[in-house]
Amino acid sequence: MLKFGSRFLGWYPANEQIKCGILSEECGFDFCWFAHDTFMRSTWPIISIVASRTNRVKLPIFTSPYGVSPDEAATLVATLDEISGERAVLCIGGHTDEMLKWVGTEAGDELARTREAVEVVRRCLRSSRTKSFEEFNGKLYHWGTEAYLRFKPPRESIPIYISPHGRDYLILSGEIGDGTYPMVTPPESASLAVSSIMEGLAHSSRKKEDIDIVGFAWISISKEDPKKAAELLKPVIAYFGPYLSERDLNTVGLSLSDFVKIKRENFRGRSERAVELVTDEMLQLGITGTISDCVERIAKLEKAGVTQVSLGGPLGPSVSTALKTIGRDIIPAFK
Repeated sequence: MLKFGSRFLGWYPANEQIKCGILSEECGFDFCWFAHDTFMRSTWPIISIVASRTNRVKLPIFTSPYGVSPDEAATLVATLDEISGERAVLCIGGHTDEMLKWVGTEAGDELARTREAVEVVRRCLRSSRTKSFEEFNGKLYHWGTEAYLRFKPPRESIPIYISPHGRDYLILSGEIGDGTYPMVTPPESASLAVSSIMEGLAHSSRKKEDIDIVGFAWISISKEDPKKAAELLKPVIAYFGPYLSERDLNTVGLSLSDFVKIKRENFRGRSERAVELVTDEMLQLGITGTISDCVERIAKLEKAGVTQVSLGGPLGPSVSTALKTIGRDIIPAFK
């Protein structure tokens, strides 16, 4: 049965994200994701508040293998698990290397860094019982016996999802992740992501049912004004579209060359002009239209092998109304 997650971009005010996170649980979502993008609002305090005001919805927390050391990631997710009553999920990775360059970081060793970070976090979470860390000597991390948790986490095996981009990263996520969180923009690219994830899973001792494949898609929906909802996708596409992969764009007949002018306008600080350059063909990158249109495209994600769909972006002219619409008219179609 397909699971559903809501997702909120960092350009929404923090208090609005908190309200929407609480509403997500009321609308029947299984997960609530908060996009942790570079130089956007930090999601960690937002998630902590949502955790204290909800009871059921699972709460993933993002960390970058470059921006957050594994010791901080381990204590962060263990503390969130305590606050939320064992509903925390740790997500390690990122959807692009480009934004790392903004702060002078070259992500040449991201696969090794992610693999080792996942391993030491898992060892750390189970270390409090013995008050000793199982030593680790990798290429990047060298932890001795003193690297153990000084408090007992509610769970010693908190799920760790990988946020991958590119084929090699997708393969790694299938090999080591309890879940994987690939961007499926456009939705037609989902089969490509799933294929790589399955290749990685084959290198492990686990089965397909042991991993949650989360298709991260953009949606904008309104029963009253579908055209207005579609227009709201354009700023999201203008901002993130230039960072998508050539392979994924090709699945709907688009190319990175189509986004050159948009990227240039963004770089010059002319975001409104960038939005004007978004074409109707580029709207295929997201999910929009009537309820039946949206159900049909989400069904394609499920058919491709996605086990959870994370729906975010603009969501709609009214975010709260869009969440209620998804909860009332879309989620039941998959239960």
